[in-house]
Amino acid sequence: MRFCVAVYCEFANILSTFEELAQGQFQWMPACAAASCHAQSNADGIGNEKMKAVSGEAKSVEAAIGFRVKSGWATAVLLAGPIESPQVLDRRIVELSDPAVPESRQPHHAGTGALEADNKKVAERIKNVKHCTDESVSKLLQDYRDMGCNLRGAGLAVGSLTEPDTITNLHIRAHALEGRLFRTLLEDAVRAHGLPCFVVVEQRAYAEAAAALSREETELKRAVSSLDRPQRGPWRAEEKMQL
Repeated sequence: MRFCVAVYCEFANILSTFEELAQGQFQWMPACAAASCHAQSNADGIGNEKMKAVSGEAKSVEAAIGFRVKSGWATAVLLAGPIESPQVLDRRIVELSDPAVPESRQPHHAGTGALEADNKKVAERIKNVKHCTDESVSKLLQDYRDMGCNLRGAGLAVGSLTEPDTITNLHIRAHALEGRLFRTLLEDAVRAHGLPCFVVVEQRAYAEAAAALSREETELKRAVSSLDRPQRGPWRAEEKMQL
């Protein structure tokens, strides 16, 4: 089972082979974006009801998670089911910072347009971010496993992989440092739970998937657009990219 534009590119050899992918019906796509521990939950059984629709009964199904990483938070999208009829089971926000500590959302900022030069402050904020990320990911994965999902992997869609040290503008560098921080801590947290994980730049996701699957980008975009939206939360191009 493979999900996520990003998962397709990097994890096809783990979840299956490119040959198997090519034989599948392109009515599916994975979930690669950003997840959160405080957002909408499936306590009301929405996810479990969709699980039954995917599997025919409430039993374990293979699934993958896609994250779209932001500064201090991420969106997570869960996709599961057979290739012929995949379903988006969940979409939620995952906190990667502490809402009670506003500085943890932009740990490398000293103020509007300024790069934080106090290493002690930065270190404390990063410690907070790591703690929040680890807790959020642990809860997210447990929620999905409690729904009966056999998680196979995760993909992270990011805006850029530019090295911060190559950026001369200090304000832009602060944003790049934060992008790298939240990306790497989220990836580390996912891997710590035994899940394979990879990163793809959002603007290249469809091109890389099309090359890996020998398909046209337009065909893949139609496949993503054909998926039913989750019953909660928005379902914009950004959420679809996580697939």
